[in-house]
Amino acid sequence: MSIHDSASIAPPVSPAALATALNEHSGTKRFRMIVCQGNGELRIFVEGATLPNKTQWLPKVCQLLRQVGLKTTAPIYLYGRQIGDILPRWQQRLAFNPASTNPATTRIQATAAAHSEPAAPTLTASSTARTRLLGQSEAAVKKTQRVAPSASQRSPLAQSPRSQSRQPQWSALQWGAIAAGAPVMVVLAAVGLRSLLPSSSTAVADGYALQFDGVDDIAIAPQSQLPDFVATEAGFSVSGWIYPTQFNRYGRIVERSDNDFDDRLILAVDHEKKGIHLNVNRNIAIATGLPLNEWSHVAGTYDGESIRVYINGELGAETPYEGAPLELTESDFWLGNNRQNTRPYAGYLKDIQLWQRALTSAEIQQALAQTPSAEAAELLASWPFAEETSDAAIADQVQKIPVTLQNATAPQTAAGGPQVVQSP
Repeated sequence: MSIHDSASIAPPVSPAALATALNEHSGTKRFRMIVCQGNGELRIFVEGATLPNKTQWLPKVCQLLRQVGLKTTAPIYLYGRQIGDILPRWQQRLAFNPASTNPATTRIQATAAAHSEPAAPTLTASSTARTRLLGQSEAAVKKTQRVAPSASQRSPLAQSPRSQSRQPQWSALQWGAIAAGAPVMVVLAAVGLRSLLPSSSTAVADGYALQFDGVDDIAIAPQSQLPDFVATEAGFSVSGWIYPTQFNRYGRIVERSDNDFDDRLILAVDHEKKGIHLNVNRNIAIATGLPLNEWSHVAGTYDGESIRVYINGELGAETPYEGAPLELTESDFWLGNNRQNTRPYAGYLKDIQLWQRALTSAEIQQALAQTPSAEAAELLASWPFAEETSDAAIADQVQKIPVTLQNATAPQTAAGGPQVVQSP
C-alpha cells in the first residue's frame, strides 16, 4: 500500500494535533502556534509575548509544515499575534509547496470534502503519524473514530464560520470567535479528548471575573458540600484563568488542606519565581514566566506518579510524586486566600475548575481556545464567575457547590469580600 493510500483511509486528526506537531518541531518556547480550520482554509496563528517577526516566520512555518508532512489542497494563511490581542498584527497567505515534503517524517494529509459549499479541510494521518502524534493504539484510534460526532451533531461552536468572501478579511467580531477557538474543536474524538465540549464562553477578557483585593478577600466552599479530593487511578487536576496584579507572597489561587497540613492541594502565585506554585502533599512543582496584568491559563495535574504545572498550555514544571496518596475529605475549600488570611491573592479569577482526573497536555491546550463545559467527563466543579451578580454566594455549574464571598478578617459582615466585576 502506498503512502497516499494509507493516508486516505486513516482517521481524521484535529487541528490541535497539527499544532502540537508544529510546536514540537519549532525548537522554541517563546512562541506557540495555534491551528484553526474553516471555509476550506487552514489558518495558523503564531503568537508570543512579543510580536512574531513576519519575515522570519513565513519561511519557518513553510519548513515546519514540510517537516510534519502536511498534504493539503486548501489555502493556508499565517497570522502574527501578540498574546492578549484578538486581532492579529499581520497576515499572509503562504506559498506552501507540499511536494517537497520529506516522506520519512510524519505525514498529515488535508483534504476538502466536496459539498455544496466550501468545507473545512479534513486532516488525516498515516499510521506512523497516529503513533507519533496521538500515542494511541490502532484499536483505540478505531474506537474513537466510531464515536466521533458528525458535523450535524456537533455544537454550533464546533462548526466552521461562513463567510461571503474567500479572502481572509475578518471583522473584529469574527476574529474574536477565532480567538475563542470556535473553529478549532472539529474532531475531538480523534485525539482522545473525552467530552471536552465547547461552552458558550467567548474570549476570556470578555464578560466578568471575580476580583480579589490582595488584602483580606476570600471565597469559601464549605466542607459539607464538597466532594472528596482523593487519589484515584485517573488522578486529579485544577485549572482556571488568572489575572494577577501583583506578586503577593504565595497568593492562593485555590487551596484545600486538612488541619495538620498532612494532606493539601495548593495552587498559588509564586512571588519568588514569578510563576505558578503547585503543592500536593508537600510535593512541589513551580512553573516560571507568569506575567502581571494580563490573563493567563494555569493548570496543575496529579496522576499519582508526578505533578505538573502548565502556564498558557505549556508544561512549565514536573516533579515526581512521593509519599501517601492525596486524600482530602475534611476541610473547606478556599479561593484567593488561606484560612489564616496570610496568603491573599491580588487580581482576578475566572473559570476555576476541579477535575477527578489528570488532564492531558492536549486537553489543557484546548482549554486555551474554549473553556470545557460543565458536562465534561470527571469534572467535579466549575465556577465561571462570568455573570454580574451581587449575591454573597455563587454556585458551581456541576454540583451547585456554593462559594461564599467573604472578608477574611470579618466573615460575618455583608460587605468587604471579593466581587464579581467587569473583566479587565
